[in-house]
Amino acid sequence: MFSITQNGKELDKSKYKWDESTKTLSTNENCLVLDFSDYSNCTFNTGSYCTFKTGDNCTFNTVSNCTFNTGENCV
Repeated sequence: MFSITQNGKELDKSKYKWDESTKTLSTNENCLVLDFSDYSNCTFNTGSYCTFKTGDNCTFNTVSNCTFNTGENCV
């Protein structure tokens, strides 16, 4: 299971799209904390000022000022 919070509260599911088959998260929201530490091979499309915790082999398409704590082979 993953968690997505914004300003200390769980992000409403209507504000993001998670595609389980491609492991792709898409959102225009900023200031998110995303914990996908049990997930590898994911793609993240987000706004700015996000913090990520993920497994290996992930791809990030973000705007700016993001922090990453990831496994290996992430782009």
